[in-house]
Amino acid sequence: MMLILVALRDIHYKISDANLRVQDLADKVSMDHSSFQHQFFREVAMSPEQYIARTRKLRAQALIDGGELSLETVVEQTGFENVDAMLRAMED
Repeated sequence: MMLILVALRDIHYKISDANLRVQDLADKVSMDHSSFQHQFFREVAMSPEQYIARTRKLRAQALIDGGELSLETVVEQTGFENVDAMLRAMED
């Protein structure tokens, strides 16, 4: 569980990085990609990709609801490619 907690912390810390990759998370905790995917799913009940997408959407929604930031700034702070990509993701 500790290794996945490290990965979860990294996801939240680096959520603004559009280049956040699962392989980088696996490398950080010294696991191969497949083992990391399996362990993450077992402990979090979703894949790392799903968790990253969910975290981005929730963070974006919270920032938008705050009403103080432009959509472009929200995109920068949540790692989406652009405003359209963020809005499409939030519709899902």
